[in-house]
Amino acid sequence: MRINVFAFCMGFVFFVSPVVADSLTKDELTRLQTYELNQSVSFETYTDSDKGAANVLGYHFDAFLTQKWFVGLGIFGAVGGDRGGYGIASVGGGYRGHVTKKMVSDVRVLIGSGGGGGVPAGGGFSVQAEAGLYYPVLRSTVFGFVRGGYLWFPTGEFQSPTVALGVLYHYKVPFLAY
Repeated sequence: MRINVFAFCMGFVFFVSPVVADSLTKDELTRLQTYELNQSVSFETYTDSDKGAANVLGYHFDAFLTQKWFVGLGIFGAVGGDRGGYGIASVGGGYRGHVTKKMVSDVRVLIGSGGGGGVPAGGGFSVQAEAGLYYPVLRSTVFGFVRGGYLWFPTGEFQSPTVALGVLYHYKVPFLAY
């Protein structure tokens, strides 16, 4: 039964949808715009943990409001150190600029909620500030990066400098402006 439902859905998406879809009019083509998005995965180390270095795997999603300003979200979960069960979910924003023709930098501030894994996070409210350098490894789409920053739980006792290495995917998505 599941295979039949899956086959029906795939058939609809690949065969029926393009037949029923309308082409854009000339007016719509003139209003067609793009906006920029970033998605990144990072390996981050908290260097000043009371139980030695703690390592987390992180994911960021950034949507650009202008060429330089962006809003985003970040999620992190423990993958190393003595912090099993630790995680953070946060939102924030930042500013992107060019250091050279190819190298890009950014600064960001994230606020969120986190804890677990024996981290003395108090109520869980977290603040993280970061600055990063990005260099293209595949045209201007895939970047390698290094970030440094500071993580603080104002309602708890935990705070630490952070260092991250990662990969970022930068792309544009079309939308029809009204």
